[in-house]
Amino acid sequence: MLQDNGLLIVDLDGEQEAIQVLDCPPGTRCQPSQVVLAGQSPDRVATPDERFSMRLIVRPFGSHREFWVEHTDERARRSYRVRLSTEVDSDSPNRPRLAVIPQADLFAVDDDGIVRLFTTRHCMAAGVFQVAHAGTDNQIESLAISASGNIIAGLSRWKDIVLFNVPERRLDLVRQIRDEVGWYDQGPGLIMLADDARAIVSVGTGQPANAPPNVPPVLSVNGFGFVDFPENA
Repeated sequence: MLQDNGLLIVDLDGEQEAIQVLDCPPGTRCQPSQVVLAGQSPDRVATPDERFSMRLIVRPFGSHREFWVEHTDERARRSYRVRLSTEVDSDSPNRPRLAVIPQADLFAVDDDGIVRLFTTRHCMAAGVFQVAHAGTDNQIESLAISASGNIIAGLSRWKDIVLFNVPERRLDLVRQIRDEVGWYDQGPGLIMLADDARAIVSVGTGQPANAPPNVPPVLSVNGFGFVDFPENA
């Protein structure tokens, strides 16, 4: 968790470690992002007032399964369905994941590594960007939204970082992390932002590069600044 004093709190098996990743001058706050997707997600998400919801629908299709999302206006009792591109074998545990992003009035769908954004009120397409690679063991580890709602950050298992500019509906940054740790293990990777990407922090565990078998995974923490974003100029 990235706190407003610039400290990153990492919890490993119940043991916490604090890492100073951002210098916040006295009397100021670094506005931390909110993680909106990490690990498994429920099959239904809703806005804080529960008026608008989105749920995942799974349908068998021969030896595969296909997926749809259903958007519902609970007050008007209207529903609308959108088919996703994800198709997996019937015995595969992989499935699309859902998230609600109240700061930007959006629903987000992880559609096999492609993030699809929909407006919470009318289920209108509001942007699409790629974080991971369809049909591979690469997956989206984490999505986070900046405190202002202007930037959505994505992190993949193959250590790709993507920043999507919500107001402009465009990519602001695509970068792959390179350090002494290989691909992230499935599950615990996280991405976090301070302000509108003034600082970007990724956290995950993975095997050291060129490590022999049975070596325990190690922690990988990377932080860097994104000085080109206009709001930070």
